[in-house]
Formats: sequence, C-alpha cells, structure tokens
Amino acid sequence: MTRDDVVAAALAAYPQLALLLRLDAVGWQWMRPPVDEQGHPVEVHGVRAWPGEAQVDALRIRAATDARAVRVDPYGALLWEAEGGLADVVEQLLHLPPPGSPYAPRLVIGAAPDELWRP
Repeated sequence: MTRDDVVAAALAAYPQLALLLRLDAVGWQWMRPPVDEQGHPVEVHGVRAWPGEAQVDALRIRAATDARAVRVDPYGALLWEAEGGLADVVEQLLHLPPPGSPYAPRLVIGAAPDELWRP
C-alpha cells in the first residue's frame, strides 16, 4: 500500500482530515499525539515555525468541533488566537498574514496557553 493509498483511505474514513492536508501543504508539521491509557490519540498538535521571524503558529485539535490555534513570539507571548470548530480555525490560519507582513498581528494580547505545544 502506497502513501497515497493510505491518505485516500484515511480521507474516506475521516473527511475532515482534508483540512489538515491543506495546512500540511503550506509547511505545517505534526507532533506525536498524546494518548490515553489504551494508547488511542486524544488530540492532534501541529506547528508552523516561520523562518527568520522567530514566531510559531500552533494548533491543538480535540475534535471536529474543538480546535484552538495561536501565534506566539519566542518568549511565549500570545499574538493571535482562534478557537472553535476545526474548519473555521483552519480557515483563519490559512488567512492569517505571515509574520512581518503589514497586517500580521504584532501586539501581545496575553501569554500562550499551557495546553498548546510550544517549541
């Protein structure tokens, strides 16, 4: 079975994974998920480090209706966040201007939440 076959089977079983492939296509990386006592993943963590900008976008997914994303600076200061359904959060991430661009968030709005993976 090829990688394409595995991806096609996963998408057939879980169509919302197509949203993660959109993020994967723009440079997101996926962490090993935390697991429960039976070894089943309990959530998915993804990150996108912005080269030369020292900022990181992070995503935590618990369910199709429970996702949270943030952008943090190198000190853990929160610059942007979104919370809600997976589709909405992914759309917001895909439209979030890259660091350093004129419309990118720059002002610190808080500290990054501990529940999200940070580099």
